[in-house]
This record gives sequence, C-alpha cells and structure tokens, in this order.
Amino acid sequence: MKKYTILTVMIIVLLIIVGGTYYYSQNKNNNFKISDKILVNNFDSSKTEEKQNTGSVTSLIESNIQQCNDVRDLQARYKCYVDLAVIKGAQICEYSPVKQSCYEQLAIQKNDYTICEYSPAKRSCYGKLAIQKKDYTICQVMNDSDYNKDACMFEVMFEFDTSNYSICDAMTSTGPESPKTNCYNVASIRSRDQKYCQKIVIASEKDQCLQTLNLLQNPK
Repeated sequence: MKKYTILTVMIIVLLIIVGGTYYYSQNKNNNFKISDKILVNNFDSSKTEEKQNTGSVTSLIESNIQQCNDVRDLQARYKCYVDLAVIKGAQICEYSPVKQSCYEQLAIQKNDYTICEYSPAKRSCYGKLAIQKKDYTICQVMNDSDYNKDACMFEVMFEFDTSNYSICDAMTSTGPESPKTNCYNVASIRSRDQKYCQKIVIASEKDQCLQTLNLLQNPK
C-alpha cells in the first residue's frame, strides 16, 4: 500500500512538472507569434530578458528571425525584419534579404541617423532620412567624404522644388561635375537666374551653365 502511495505521488509530481513546462513553452511561443501575412508587434519587450544569459537571448532573436524568414509574402517579410529591428536593434537588418531598405526604413522610423552608419549604402540611407525630414543638415553629419556628403545634399535639394538654394552654398566639394556644380546648374535652371551659374568655380562648366540658361530664356 505504501509503495502505491509513493508511486501515485511521483506520478502527480511528474504531471505537474510536464504541465508547467508545456504551459511555459506555449506562452513563450505565443509572445513571438508572427502570421504569414504581417508581423504582429507583440514581441516581449519586458526586462525579463535582462535576467537571461547571452546565449538564451541570442537563441531567442534567431528564433524570431526564422519566423520572419517563414513569412510567405515578400513585402510582409521585409516589414517583419524592420519591425523586429525596431525592438531588438539595428543588427537585425543584417539578416534581412534587403539590408539597405531595412536600414533606411529603420532610420526613418526611429528618426536616428546613426543607424545609417551600419547600412551598406550609407549615403542613400542618410539621403532618404534627410528627404523625409526635409533637412539637408542630416547629410552633413555623415561620417564620409565631402563628395558623398554633398551628393547626399544634392539629392535632398533635387527632390524638393524650393526657391531656397543656400544648400548649394553649404556644399564643399570641388572639381568637374561635382555635386556643388550640379546644384548650381539645377538652381539656375529652376530660378532662371544666372547668378547661380556665376558661382560655379570651373570656367568651362560656368560657361556651359550660362549657355544652357540662355537657351532656356531665349529659345529659337
């Protein structure tokens, strides 16, 4: 009789352990469930992960990345990576099939230009954010050459039909067909004002700018 009692207790304890483990695993999986059409933004953002070891956190992130991979619709899959990166960090974009787009969208969503430093197309990322914010000074903080900074600023200027061409004056690159020269060319055409041509340093390009403007103002 005593043996049966001990056996019964052991079975009950075993059932409690198995049941508790199953309940925990189900709740854990539900916290990171993603549909095959769109990412459900219910990733567990509590501080419980801070108590987990690095291996557990890494494993958890890898699990979420795999769930993004399993999303069948391409656009939803790409969005999945961006949504996950918003919560887990920019490094998630390294796993995205479209890294450049992931970094650009993440930088815009977080309004954080430093994210662009990790992008494989840094200038494009800064440019997209600057265009979104309508602020060319974002290009100026880019950790890159003066030419690429100016090229980023030119993209912003070209995107918006504005009468404020001081952005061209803020550029520092020189040389044939530099972004600064192109900026003055566009400014002269849009404003029909030769004063922007006069700001071009290289004589041959200045003459070309004036000739183009003259043809626009005096068509034959």
